[in-house]
Amino acid sequence: MKTMKNQNRKTPLFITTGGRAAGTFFSLLTLTLLVVTLLSSAVLSAIAGGNGEEIAKITGSDGYKIISYALSPLAILLLCLLFFKGTGLYSLRRFYRVPDRSSSFAALLFLVGMFFGLSSLNSLFISFLEKTVGYRYTEIALPQFTPVNFILTVVSVCLLPAVAEELAFRGILADGLKFLPDGAACLVGGVFFSLFHMNPAQTPYQLCVGGMFTWLALKSGSLLPSTAVHFLNNLIIVCFEYFAPGVLDFPMPVTAVLTVLGVAAVVLGVAAVVLGFFLTAKRETEKEEGKEKGEGKAFFRWAFAGIAVCVVMWIAQLAVSRG
Repeated sequence: MKTMKNQNRKTPLFITTGGRAAGTFFSLLTLTLLVVTLLSSAVLSAIAGGNGEEIAKITGSDGYKIISYALSPLAILLLCLLFFKGTGLYSLRRFYRVPDRSSSFAALLFLVGMFFGLSSLNSLFISFLEKTVGYRYTEIALPQFTPVNFILTVVSVCLLPAVAEELAFRGILADGLKFLPDGAACLVGGVFFSLFHMNPAQTPYQLCVGGMFTWLALKSGSLLPSTAVHFLNNLIIVCFEYFAPGVLDFPMPVTAVLTVLGVAAVVLGVAAVVLGFFLTAKRETEKEEGKEKGEGKAFFRWAFAGIAVCVVMWIAQLAVSRG
């Protein structure tokens, strides 16, 4: 009986594979995004013959918007699969396990917290940037509504980013942060997730979301909860934009109450994950396996190129968006 129990016990998701692998992956990920951006711009310019009016016409079309939204996550997915095959360190089966109930409940709380608490707080940050540095915030423009466009938008804006980014950041990247305590790993994961998007206006939001999702993945041993929340959050936003624009523009007192409730939901979500973790059969000794000497230095050394590109692009985005 004891042997059977040991055989049925789940092995930890984040088995040590080395900080070097994860750091290298982040640099490759950032450089891949940069190359895709430059190539797509070059192709667009070639198609339009360098004509500014023609470029504006193409970029304003529904087809271009859908393709542009899908390009980055598809590139991320391709890089993940190539990294899987090239290193032999990862497998989809190891990342996508059935999570425990507490993690699923925490994921629901995180969804509420993201939609109300974190979004409202980030709006305050955008207002701060607008007032202090003259930042001009531009919202993402979705394609015109048609049934086909709606389906393609859900795939390109909701499904692909959720799967690709969770696999990259809460899968491969978080795997390499095993040398850190969970809290520090979540902070670093959030910072890298925020840097990667190179979007000054969304920096606090993406930092918090990246940290929460890293925490959820580390504790649940699965990418399913964070992927589901990521997808549902994007889907809800898309649906409101298409079917009920402006309905969430609440009066300030209502917004304040919802913000407090949203933040409280995040706190409760973290507590639920922690409780579920300690109620499972996981052992702290399993976690210690990942703390090898020199892992931290290797991770940041090999991630340096990606960090440098992200910082430069973040500053450039801030400068370009100033009024």
